[in-house]
Amino acid sequence: PRSGVSRGPDWLAAAHHLLDTAEGALLEGRLDVGWSLIHEVERLRILGLDERDLLARAVSLRHEATEKLSGWRGQAVRRSLEAAGLAGEADEKSMPASCVDLARLRAALFEGQFVLNTHFNNRYHQLGLQGQTLRYLVYILVALVALILFYFNAELPPAAAAPINFTLMLGVMLFGALGGTLSAMFRFSRASTQKIPDAILDGWVTLGRPMIGAASAVFLHLVLSAGVLNLIESTKLTPPLYLAFAFVSGFSESLVLRTAERLGGGDRPGKS
Repeated sequence: PRSGVSRGPDWLAAAHHLLDTAEGALLEGRLDVGWSLIHEVERLRILGLDERDLLARAVSLRHEATEKLSGWRGQAVRRSLEAAGLAGEADEKSMPASCVDLARLRAALFEGQFVLNTHFNNRYHQLGLQGQTLRYLVYILVALVALILFYFNAELPPAAAAPINFTLMLGVMLFGALGGTLSAMFRFSRASTQKIPDAILDGWVTLGRPMIGAASAVFLHLVLSAGVLNLIESTKLTPPLYLAFAFVSGFSESLVLRTAERLGGGDRPGKS
């Protein structure tokens, strides 16, 4: 419970129960649940600390809040500790217990540990979401590589065999999706810390990048085939070059955006 926990045997029994539950969660592979329960056990231990250990834990929590909590969370923890008498620069050796309201400090420490635990639990959940998205990307990548290997077992037809060569178009879509998948994986590996709703939305967008890459590759393939823009001489367009352009268009969305701008007249003189 977040509040209303009294000192004595109750907190110790609750801690043992949480440890047993955490062990079961870890054995089942639910690491985020296990860690959140262990964090709660550490919080309950605050109710059994003596004066010296209580001061030491309060100083430690203040440093953790300064280094690991940003914004209102860090400020709230530090201010509640200071309100209980823990000076900003004090440590457990230089700060006599007589200068501190121990009951108020224990309550502030109990609540501050909850704020810190919530921060860690949210981070573990974010990592779980990112790991799930990355696994899906790996599955997509394996499937695309298998399809591309199967595709290359068939002989590629000439590039100009028909106005729209559907066999070549299939290869273009596959390579565009491959470029989009690799781009998503590179982008995902550099993802910064996000709030959980943002991480969920970003995960869905990331999973959609292979389809975006395939659609972008089809668009660029049609532009190249029509010859409406002088991106490359038509005599140099071969199936392997089409596939290379397809991969780049799936990997780099800026190429497709610049092509669309040029096609729409975005490169007219006087425009930057």
